[in-house]
Amino acid sequence: MKLPVKDLPALPVWLPAAGESDEYVEIRLNSVLKKSKQYSIRISCDTDYNILLDGKLCGFGRYSDYPQILVWDEYSFENTEANDLTLIFWHSGVDSQTHKAGPAYAVFAFFEDGVLIESSGADTEIRLYAGYHHHRKMIITGQMGAGFACDSVSVPDEFVKAAIQGLSFDTVRPRPNRRLSLGDAIECRVVKNGEFVPCDGADAAERMTACDKARGAGQWYLYDIGREEVGFPEISFDLPECPDIGLVCDFGWGEHIVDGMCRVAIGSRRFTSEFTAGRGSNRFFPALRRLGCRYMQLFIPGKALNVRVIFHPVIYPVDSVKTKLEGLRLRIYDTAVHTLRLCMHEHYEDCPWREQALYTLDSRNQMLAGYKAFKDGNREMVRASLDLISRGERPDGLLMLCYPAGLDLPIPFYTLAYFLQFREYLDFSGDTEFAEEKICFLEKLMQTILSRRIRQGLYAGLCPRYPDSRRIWNFYEWSETMEGKKYKYDEENPPCEAPFNAMLVMALDSLAAIYKYIGQDAQAAAQKELADEVSAAVERVFRLYDGLYRSFTDREDAKLSVLTLALCLLSGSSHGVIPTEKALSIIADNAGFDTIPATLSMACWRYDTLLVFNREKFAPVILSEIDRDCSYMLDRGATTFWETIKGDSDFSNAGSLCHGWSAMSAYYYSILI
Repeated sequence: MKLPVKDLPALPVWLPAAGESDEYVEIRLNSVLKKSKQYSIRISCDTDYNILLDGKLCGFGRYSDYPQILVWDEYSFENTEANDLTLIFWHSGVDSQTHKAGPAYAVFAFFEDGVLIESSGADTEIRLYAGYHHHRKMIITGQMGAGFACDSVSVPDEFVKAAIQGLSFDTVRPRPNRRLSLGDAIECRVVKNGEFVPCDGADAAERMTACDKARGAGQWYLYDIGREEVGFPEISFDLPECPDIGLVCDFGWGEHIVDGMCRVAIGSRRFTSEFTAGRGSNRFFPALRRLGCRYMQLFIPGKALNVRVIFHPVIYPVDSVKTKLEGLRLRIYDTAVHTLRLCMHEHYEDCPWREQALYTLDSRNQMLAGYKAFKDGNREMVRASLDLISRGERPDGLLMLCYPAGLDLPIPFYTLAYFLQFREYLDFSGDTEFAEEKICFLEKLMQTILSRRIRQGLYAGLCPRYPDSRRIWNFYEWSETMEGKKYKYDEENPPCEAPFNAMLVMALDSLAAIYKYIGQDAQAAAQKELADEVSAAVERVFRLYDGLYRSFTDREDAKLSVLTLALCLLSGSSHGVIPTEKALSIIADNAGFDTIPATLSMACWRYDTLLVFNREKFAPVILSEIDRDCSYMLDRGATTFWETIKGDSDFSNAGSLCHGWSAMSAYYYSILI
């Protein structure tokens, strides 16, 4: 559909002959604001926006969706003193795992006492926004996409008439979950500071890393927010002396400090920005890109006064449930809840520092924990994220890895996880209307998977491994043999893998339950029958004489995996599978008989397996392990829970210290205590 529409009576606009990637525009509203009038604005764009009321940020955080879907936000306020309403829009135009690039546009409709008084169109005044550098396209990470650089020196262009963008959208709709808001500002503490000798470098990371931190013309500062947070930095300082072209100040952020500074460069990742400052007072408040961090550093290549850094947390507004836990467990629970909060904004995020991306398996953990930790179970966020994922269907019928995304490397195992998290949402909410809306999509998704089942021979009933040559990632967890690395095999007769087929059993069981919720009993029975068949094949092909399970049909030298063992037993628990004491002991210990331990993110499959087969015996074991692992992190200064138990040293020093999938203590404390 084309704008204007009833709910958004406006036209998409941008600068004439513009729209290059990584571009910022400013729109000035012509309406005269009056005291004691009620105003509202509906607003959207292709990447993100800021609403400034007399220079104060009062709106931000566009809902992330696909380019063909226009989602608008609405803000209301009663004007008393303000005179100027300014809109800033960012067009990224860079594909990442959190953004699918589309054409540049900005759209708004402004109302006074419910009456439209101004909207985007041919009379809109627009110009390049002087507060940012344009067209840099400097990437933070491949997941996050483009970063930013601020400017307080450039002279603004004159306003010109906007160009109408002839765009059409599949859907125009209001935001499906709550708008983001700013928390209480945090005055950041200077941990260290000193002088440095400025040096050349290809980017801010190189300059900050290579400069000589001895007595020199520059000043550097390392700041501590106090705990892991997500939000916007506000940097201000005065420069009594400065060249006319300004001074380029380097800024970086991170979750930990190494050798006395933030680790701002890890491989190709660059957790940095630049601020071009001028003579006199400078204030930078970049509010178009959230930062996830605990520490920040600022390098000013000159003598500055009144240097100050404030951090403004960005929160998704949801209230947590009060708990009766005390002592260590209360501290662990509160840390888990804080972790969950930092990993949800427009949608669920795996980690706020490195990726800010929505995955199925990660968000499944977050949803389960949120049902217990938040009032109303965080229902709006769950439904919106499940809906967003459903529009990430690839041409081959699998789900994309992240949503919305322009870069992709699908994990078939994660496609199957979607059925489980969808069913668990129905278990919590009873939202059959949503299930009826999505059932055709779920059917098609399952048919895509089942179309590859082997019909005859030793492996009949199983689905084989997906071909690596098609850029498909056969990942299960970050452990030996399970991380989905490519290896040589016959793609005409591919091997089968136990974790995938065990998850397929649970996905079929989940789809059967979804059918039951909407009254389609015959279809539910058919899915149950298929689940029986796949479960029997898993038992026949992968189960060993002692009740353990191999992971692969073709890698005889591969160690046995605790995750594989847990998945096979858990999936088989509703299909007559009986575990051996040896198997349960290995799962409980997460070790033994030279098995590969399951990682922190996959602990839930171990725990659920133990609880299904002997809740009374294993509940204390699970609680003790949660206490132990979480205490280990807390004792090492954690304020949020880590991606893996190795912390920042994992993944070649890129391990996240805040990861949503690791907050499951909030869930298990709630159901076991």
